[in-house]
Amino acid sequence: MRTILAMGQTGNFTVSEDPESVYADALQIVLAPQNADQWKIALAPESTGHGLKVDGFGSVSRVTDRYKLPAPLRDDLELVLDGDTWFVHIEKTHSHSHPRHALIDGVELRELVQDGAALRIALKAPIA
Repeated sequence: MRTILAMGQTGNFTVSEDPESVYADALQIVLAPQNADQWKIALAPESTGHGLKVDGFGSVSRVTDRYKLPAPLRDDLELVLDGDTWFVHIEKTHSHSHPRHALIDGVELRELVQDGAALRIALKAPIA
């Protein structure tokens, strides 16, 4: 299970088992100002799967169809997708020259987001 290791002064997170910062960037999307009031509903187990996005940065959405995933995820027949699997898409950034993708279990995602939101409040960090 991934955990938040640190939060920088700008509100950016460092997450364990996240060498490409995909999950840390997912937290930035979910906890962005335009999504701050929506994440509990958007990421709920019974949500419709539309998820959350930040234009020009990325999105977090429920996996509803294996064939909408990018290769190689789509083609990995050993990959088990349940009804609470989430897809993280991070667009190219100045620090990463290619889009990044990952899957995360809904329970783990919601725990990371809850921890991140609580950490920001506790440290009174700005929302990036």
